Amino acid sequence: MIVRSILLTVDLIALVHCNNKRLEYKNISEYQLRIGYRNNLILKQPILVDMRVTPHIFVCGLSGNGKTKMIEYALRDKKVVLINVFEDDLKNINTSRRINGNDNILKYFNNLLKSIKRHEIPLYLVIDEMLVLCMDKAITKVIMDVLAVGRHYNIYIIGIAQIGTKESIKFKDLFNARVCFRQVEESSYRTVLGYSPENTKLKKREFYYYSDNVGRGKTYTI
Repeated sequence: MIVRSILLTVDLIALVHCNNKRLEYKNISEYQLRIGYRNNLILKQPILVDMRVTPHIFVCGLSGNGKTKMIEYALRDKKVVLINVFEDDLKNINTSRRINGNDNILKYFNNLLKSIKRHEIPLYLVIDEMLVLCMDKAITKVIMDVLAVGRHYNIYIIGIAQIGTKESIKFKDLFNARVCFRQVEESSYRTVLGYSPENTKLKKREFYYYSDNVGRGKTYTI
């Protein structure tokens, strides 16, 4: 009886694992981004952020804690333009458009706003080191303009930064979804998320998030 019980348990775990894999990789909407998962016993419950509900995502966290893998996984099979992202970064995103250099970036945003139109397929603009880039006031303005009107044209921004401070995140309220990996200062979690998590001792790949709900998760691996 004991052996049979063990075998049944193993079969159940295998079945759950198989179903979980189907759930993890099932087709999702072009507006939905799978940013990670919650652990629920032996299940991985996917965390989805829907751009129609909470448009634009701000991702903040120290280097090497999982931001890149999260974004690469979330944007698989999406239409993406990489901005301020160099060749060695976000290599697993399939796109031919990488725009670098302040002049080129400003020109891209100005042209985008000048002839803005609704995209049938959602367009995701990934901006790396966004807070450093926004030291340029002209670039700050065009990014804020896109954040303000982008959802009406199916254009969504994913902004990436390392440290969250009140001084650096002056327009965080235009990001309706926010993700925070490990930070040095506890106050940075509240600044980014808008609430204070109970436990701020995050491991690599762990994060807190705020969208249409709040919680804690872990990134997938690629």
